[in-house]
Amino acid sequence: MQALLQAVSVLVALALTWVSPAIAVSGVPDEPSVEGPREIAVSMRDNRFHPARLMVAAGATVVWSNDELDETIEHNVISRDYRWASSNFFPGETYQHTFTIPGTYRYFCDLHGGMVGQIVVE
Repeated sequence: MQALLQAVSVLVALALTWVSPAIAVSGVPDEPSVEGPREIAVSMRDNRFHPARLMVAAGATVVWSNDELDETIEHNVISRDYRWASSNFFPGETYQHTFTIPGTYRYFCDLHGGMVGQIVVE
């Protein structure tokens, strides 16, 4: 009986050693990465920002592109605190802003209600 208990203990120890790395990896939260390109694209189509929420590293430049299929639909990008803003721009045109200070930046298009976005700078 003692030999059986010892064998089971060894098997359990081996199983935990083998399984624990997988548990550690699967336990990592699926959060957006702040690493990556220094220039990040945001598409504006269907009167929405795509993606509407981004996490970027300080120093990153976000480029908003009007990708509407209807050539008459203008958009703009205005920070909620009005510290930066684009003029209106048509499909095929872009606006960019570089984020150097960590924080949360909310923005909107004042031509289309409900068209809002957020940049988190780390």
